[in-house]
Amino acid sequence: MVKKLEVKQSGHPRAGRALRSAIPMRMSAKKQRGMTFIELIVSLVIGLFMVAGILQVFVGSRQSLDVIRAQSSMQEAARFGMNFIASQARQAGYLNAGLIDNTDLFASTLVSKFQMTQYAEDMEPWVEEIWPQQGDFDPMAVISGDDAAGGTEGGITIAANTDVLRIRLQGDPDGVMLDCEGIALTTDPSEYVHMTFFVGDDEQLYCRVFDGVVNRAPIALVSGIENMQVQYGIATDPNNRFAVDQYVTAGLGMDWTQVMTVRIGILAVSDNEPLDNDQQEYDILDVDDLQFSDGKARQVFTQTIALRGNLSNGKKAGAAQ
Repeated sequence: MVKKLEVKQSGHPRAGRALRSAIPMRMSAKKQRGMTFIELIVSLVIGLFMVAGILQVFVGSRQSLDVIRAQSSMQEAARFGMNFIASQARQAGYLNAGLIDNTDLFASTLVSKFQMTQYAEDMEPWVEEIWPQQGDFDPMAVISGDDAAGGTEGGITIAANTDVLRIRLQGDPDGVMLDCEGIALTTDPSEYVHMTFFVGDDEQLYCRVFDGVVNRAPIALVSGIENMQVQYGIATDPNNRFAVDQYVTAGLGMDWTQVMTVRIGILAVSDNEPLDNDQQEYDILDVDDLQFSDGKARQVFTQTIALRGNLSNGKKAGAAQ
């Protein structure tokens, strides 16, 4: 074989070159065969599994992000709304102290003004003159409300089965006190400012101000509030006016002068739909089994607020000590 190859190479140089070039061509063709059909199918299946895994991670991350966003928005809305109501409710029954000088170390004028309930009978005409019957407020009452109010307030439809809370304050000659709009109260102490809090059917918490002369248009304080329930802590023992012995809802025949605390419950709702459409149930104070199946996230927040004006009252004159 070697001898014949040498003869061909020596006698036919072109044939030798052709032989040398044919060898790598056969090797190259062998390398470029490509994949078989089975190999192609296996590769596609593996690729599909990888894509499915990536999609699952993406969807899971997106759902987690939606839930976190919903929780954040609900907590922010509830915190702002609750703090706003609480700060204003604590001012219920505000009375200007009047002029206090070095000769009046105990601020007798202010202390006398705070005797709004459970006072000596001979003081009744004077106290009623300070807190008269006015609009939705009973004589000597600095707070009022409606249970499952319904209807409208200043052109805004009140959300179904939600409560309304009202407080009133005396005008502030010092110009320090502000209403829920951030506007200074009237400087005339003979006029009274009313603030009404309610939830609209557009999932917003509203406040409406009566500035002593006219009712202003309601303003939206925060969105993402779907329901508000209110209970009132009353002290029925005349010998211990600081002890709340029961919580009640607003109703006919209620003695608003006995209200010492207010318990607020609000239902915050997300602006997205991170949940499935399974039915969800929520309880807010005295309202049970509120049912929803729209995929939105919800959370209940509650807070109890002391009415500083009423808690500043002393015991009834002549009551047991």
